[in-house]
Amino acid sequence: MKKPPPLTNDCFALPQGTNWTPVDEALRHLKSASKCLVGTQQLSVLDAIGRVLATDIHAGSSSPPYSNSAVDGYAVNSRASKKSGVISLAIVPGRAAAGHPYSGEIKEGEALPIYTGAKMPTGADTVVIKEDTVSENNTVNFYGPIKAGSNTRDLGEDVEENAFILQKGKRVTPGDIALMVSTGVSSITVYSKLKIGIFSTGDEVINSDIRPSDGQVFDSNRPLLHSLLVEWGFDVIDFGILRDNRKDIESTLEKASK
Repeated sequence: MKKPPPLTNDCFALPQGTNWTPVDEALRHLKSASKCLVGTQQLSVLDAIGRVLATDIHAGSSSPPYSNSAVDGYAVNSRASKKSGVISLAIVPGRAAAGHPYSGEIKEGEALPIYTGAKMPTGADTVVIKEDTVSENNTVNFYGPIKAGSNTRDLGEDVEENAFILQKGKRVTPGDIALMVSTGVSSITVYSKLKIGIFSTGDEVINSDIRPSDGQVFDSNRPLLHSLLVEWGFDVIDFGILRDNRKDIESTLEKASK
């Protein structure tokens, strides 16, 4: 009688002499052997969520694009606010607000009402917080000294024009879109979406909207793959369920390859 192999009772056991390739090593092999198969396309930044950058991205302009006030208060020249004790400055007519810059010039000894986000007027380099002041008879009073540049945001404080901001190959996130828009980037080059065809095989496999008969099982692998691929940003072509027929499978593979 011919003897059977030793009993392992382990369906997951590898053949003798075979070893698993560690996941990290397998991923390195895949990465080194892979090459880009898709082209590129130009997209509006607003339509780029989830897409993969085909080039490095640099800031189109500085952010902030100009020096501006970080608070509501009074724009002043810091030379007038260096002394200790109470400082009194003349309030000039007008104001500076976001989208409505002040066209005049602030001289030493003057103060202009300014609101958060407003462009700093010519001659002013510092803002005194409104809550730290009192005003009467067209004069504003506050305690000094006030450090030059206080309560302002400098031109390019967050990002300078032409600065590198996003790397080629990065998948675009909502935060990336905000960063690009804030630095004047409106159009970018991304990789075209990879198209992936999927199908299940098996005479026993059916869709979940069909009542199974004896010996049949619902197809869960294909919906799982479909969902993962969509989540990863691919265009998915679903070829359905194929029966255990070689010609049908070959025909579908040929169709999918086109």
